[in-house]
Amino acid sequence: MKKELRMTEIDRMKKAEKIAKLLGKNINSELSDLTALDVGCYDGLLTMHLKPFFGTIVGIDPDRVAIRRFMERIERDKLNIKVYMASGLEMPFSNGIFDVVICNHVYEHVPDADKLIYEIYRVLKKGGYLYMAAGNFVCPMELHYQLPFLQYLPLSYGKTYIRLSGKKFIHYDYKNLRTYGQILHLLSPFKIEDETFEVIRHPDNYGMSGIITTIGSKICPMLKGLCRPFVPTYLFVCKKL
Repeated sequence: MKKELRMTEIDRMKKAEKIAKLLGKNINSELSDLTALDVGCYDGLLTMHLKPFFGTIVGIDPDRVAIRRFMERIERDKLNIKVYMASGLEMPFSNGIFDVVICNHVYEHVPDADKLIYEIYRVLKKGGYLYMAAGNFVCPMELHYQLPFLQYLPLSYGKTYIRLSGKKFIHYDYKNLRTYGQILHLLSPFKIEDETFEVIRHPDNYGMSGIITTIGSKICPMLKGLCRPFVPTYLFVCKKL
């Protein structure tokens, strides 16, 4: 358990650094001067590692148990982070108050992704930025369960597949995953910068390693048109105009 926790902490730290670098690449202001919102923060592991990069950061998640755990950690470690138990579909914030919104693998977990993006757009300031990591329906490997072709199955068959694999079913509908084109349509209110191949091309700059990552960094950029539909996760930095 402790080893798993350490790995989770390391993973979240690297992910926070990657997010900060991609936002910094696109934003002319210093991140430390900005106010950020982490949508779907869960128990706050990523939010806590994002905090050093921003002036202020706020977390929001509807999971009561996870939020309670996050609040206990905030109190124990005396962290300067505000957190709310609320849905990303009905955020308890006024219009246009955040400089940055981070939405990391969240859209597939909500019943109405269009409403989620509407709410993100609403709470962002004009000229504000959305960082979005979005799972891909077309990728043969489903990311949450790490089971090939899972998302192609009807939910009832998928649950059986998950159970037979020895994994526990979590309450999320993998059928909510969208294709690249559908994700672009979802983000159409914004000016979209697709940073996926920036990370694939320079994995070392973004804390990514491994044989598959190294091979992918050499092959995928040369075959961008062929590889794009099958990338596991798309990374976008989007500006509210």
